[in-house]
Amino acid sequence: MTKQHHRSTQQCVNTKMPEDLTEQLRLRLLALRSFPKGDYLKTEVFSKFVSSETDPAEVRRLRAITKWLAVERDNEATNDRLFLTPEDFQILPRVSYGDFISFCRDIIRDIIGDTAPVEALIGSFSGGASTSRSRTSSYPASKYLGKAHVTSRCLDLFSDISDEMPGWLGDGTVIDPVIVPGNVMFTVPKKTDIDRCACKSPI
Repeated sequence: MTKQHHRSTQQCVNTKMPEDLTEQLRLRLLALRSFPKGDYLKTEVFSKFVSSETDPAEVRRLRAITKWLAVERDNEATNDRLFLTPEDFQILPRVSYGDFISFCRDIIRDIIGDTAPVEALIGSFSGGASTSRSRTSSYPASKYLGKAHVTSRCLDLFSDISDEMPGWLGDGTVIDPVIVPGNVMFTVPKKTDIDRCACKSPI
């Protein structure tokens, strides 16, 4: 049997889906009789179902960024409080802030040791998007090719890494990196009323 004849006798396994499949599924879920698991399923599924009747994309995006900024403000206030609290401040009866911090540090040291294991410090590229590559062309191997992106504050660190990894430099195309300001924030769909914030890092 020739290759061409073999191809002509193969059946197409792709099945054309109805154009209104999503609406059919939605109506069937709504028609389910009321019981705890069914009600929970409806709540969870429709909390992520975006349609012309739900909030528009720009509103969901704005809410996500507003929420992120609020959390960052809370984190900043927490950092200030941790750095500025006097060590003798009593956070509980007979428990000073300094003693509490020492107790927490001892727990962390017992878990990871005085320094983190080398295995934990060796990073690797993921398939996520970066400032230099879109999601569709960001497979890990591609990040070892072409110009690398780096922030000005990390330029010295990049030079140190380059000295330790001559195999990565290859033909020298990444020795002269592109300086970028930092991460690029974007949002992705999460629920009907709000998106999720994400960032593309320099790589």
